[in-house]
Amino acid sequence: ENIFAVVCDYLKANNCYCGSPSGLVSELQSYTEEKLEPGPLSKKLLQSTRELEMLGIRYISRRSSGKRIVELSRESAASAGSDGKQDMSQ
Repeated sequence: ENIFAVVCDYLKANNCYCGSPSGLVSELQSYTEEKLEPGPLSKKLLQSTRELEMLGIRYISRRSSGKRIVELSRESAASAGSDGKQDMSQ
């Protein structure tokens, strides 16, 4: 299953996630039948940052007090490269 679809479905229901990679796996697991693992999931998301941005999703991975923290959130239209106005040029 496409991890982007799983993340999008999760963010539609929750707007954001901030916590450990294993916590993210626990949250996402109810959105997929596929067995997710924290390490490979974090790596896939990190390698796919541009693709996620194109879907309007911000992904950040950082360390805090020696622990890995991941953040996923939906970007607003303005921060995703749009001013939020409709294109009326047609």
